[in-house]
Amino acid sequence: MQVRRLLPLLALHLAAGGCAEDCPRWEQEPLDPRISRVESRLGISKTGEIFYPAPDDGESYSFEVVAELKTPLYGLAGLYEDGLVVGAKGAVFVSPWPNTTWERATTPPIDESLLAVRFACRRTNPFVQPEIAIAVGERGRILRSTTTGRSWELTDSTTARTLRSVEASIGASERVAVAVGDAGAIVRSEDDGATWSVIASGTDVDLAWIDFVSACDAESVDPDDPWPGYAVGTGGTVLKSLDEGLTWQPIDLGIPDDMRQIHVHSDTRILGDGRLWVLVEGSDRASVLHDFGQTIDWYSDRTAPEKAGGEGRLFWYRSPGYCSGLN
Repeated sequence: MQVRRLLPLLALHLAAGGCAEDCPRWEQEPLDPRISRVESRLGISKTGEIFYPAPDDGESYSFEVVAELKTPLYGLAGLYEDGLVVGAKGAVFVSPWPNTTWERATTPPIDESLLAVRFACRRTNPFVQPEIAIAVGERGRILRSTTTGRSWELTDSTTARTLRSVEASIGASERVAVAVGDAGAIVRSEDDGATWSVIASGTDVDLAWIDFVSACDAESVDPDDPWPGYAVGTGGTVLKSLDEGLTWQPIDLGIPDDMRQIHVHSDTRILGDGRLWVLVEGSDRASVLHDFGQTIDWYSDRTAPEKAGGEGRLFWYRSPGYCSGLN
């Protein structure tokens, strides 16, 4: 399978100089302890702040507050020009580029918090701002937007279990979406989140994250290969699907950690208890890519540099292409 992530074209910077041979390495910086999650270049907090990278010369990486929404925030989608964040009592906020001004979207009144959100994109136009977005949360709540996040409708998820992660634009149709959550909950849609059905997971452990090779991540995929997907959770639980989320099989990677996140691409990363793992290509085995030596709450590799954070520390990977003025 050929997969090319939608990352900045770092090759343009390779000729700029500024890198010694020992440049590729994990760096550490102080991190605002309010930051609870980062995706792409956006960060959020459970106290309602929006963070964005502070200008620098490529020698450090830090965040600064660009908005205060005064609503606890739990999930975000920051890959496209329009950013989405979701939070307490069904709140959704949307922002056009450069994501410094935010407005509250029109949503149905619900008491439950929304915990994750994703745009549904199309591989034929991977850089075009998607119109459809899906948000999931407590007690099985699912909201769907067809207006680039400006307005939302409630859909029936067919479950009352809390849903913590969602992925969209899965498979050849690019219309499959799958969400996972507590007590092994998995629900699936074949129409961009308009209708849902419960899928057997074979487990009752809490699932924290789901990811597929999807139209949002891949510019080119071999159509003869299956679109792999993984869900991860507590106690080292890893589930794998090769049929667009219809069926799931447990795999034993020998990782004892509680799994927090998984990011599926040609070198799939898994975030455990303070360690970043990588799947060994062509097998169901994993090896430690980096041990942070502390609790890590989040990891992001959707745009360079790779970033991870927790306990007031930011870790970012300085690659040969990140040495002068990329931030």
